[in-house]
Amino acid sequence: MDHVRYTRDYEPRRYNWENALSFIEEVSNLITTDSEKFEKEWIINEVEKMMEGLKSINNDIAQYYEKQKEAKEKEEEDEKKIEKEHKEIQRIIRYRFVDDLTIKRHKIYEHETLLTIQVDKLSAALALLEDLTAIQNIYASILNHIETIVQYNAELVPAITLCRNDLQERIKVLNEQLDVLYAQNEIIQNKKQAIKNEIDNKLEENNEQYKLWTTQNPDIQQYMLLRECKKDERYIKLQEETTALIEKINNARCEKDDRESFDKHLAERKEYIENKLKERNKVM
Repeated sequence: MDHVRYTRDYEPRRYNWENALSFIEEVSNLITTDSEKFEKEWIINEVEKMMEGLKSINNDIAQYYEKQKEAKEKEEEDEKKIEKEHKEIQRIIRYRFVDDLTIKRHKIYEHETLLTIQVDKLSAALALLEDLTAIQNIYASILNHIETIVQYNAELVPAITLCRNDLQERIKVLNEQLDVLYAQNEIIQNKKQAIKNEIDNKLEENNEQYKLWTTQNPDIQQYMLLRECKKDERYIKLQEETTALIEKINNARCEKDDRESFDKHLAERKEYIENKLKERNKVM
């Protein structure tokens, strides 16, 4: 164990015994023949090397604990995020049954999903006002509950408006992004078509079989053309750009569709609430 602790060069293996014994012989001879050199040079040199090693070990330990600290902090942040998500999901479950799709949408559109569920539940209560009023003779406190429902819905209107403003602003930005992406895609497609035309002309000039397939079997002709295009580095690079661009377009489209869906739903609910409140005011 001491051999492992105090030796920097050797492991306790059979092949190292000769090196270890040679080291002992060298040190022993130096002590015997030149004790002054041993004290002033060898020992000092070894101590300096030892301190360099200890410093390195200390730095490694410090870095280790720093990494552990960072990992712990990240783990705690992840736990807090999961806990927050769990609390939000539990909060939604108080309103209605939550399926996997709702949970998925909530993770992406936290505010919109929660507000939509709240609006659905509160606005639905407006449809019960007549029925609730009908039981006031046997339950006088119901009138307070009715006023509370009306108040809640009245307070929902500005919240819906604010959310719809945010949604429409984001939809506007997404439309602008899509316009740019579509323009970029058109440029790339034009470049690809130019390369395709260039290769098509070369095949027409140099490949008799290709010319023959042009009239006899256009499908095979197109297959040959595409096969040659896929060998062209310019075409390959443009195809990679196309793939990346299509992914961006699909993501933007998906988000746009989702936000438009939220906006449409909230608009319908807002109109419903406002009409119900107007009807109540007329009755009163």
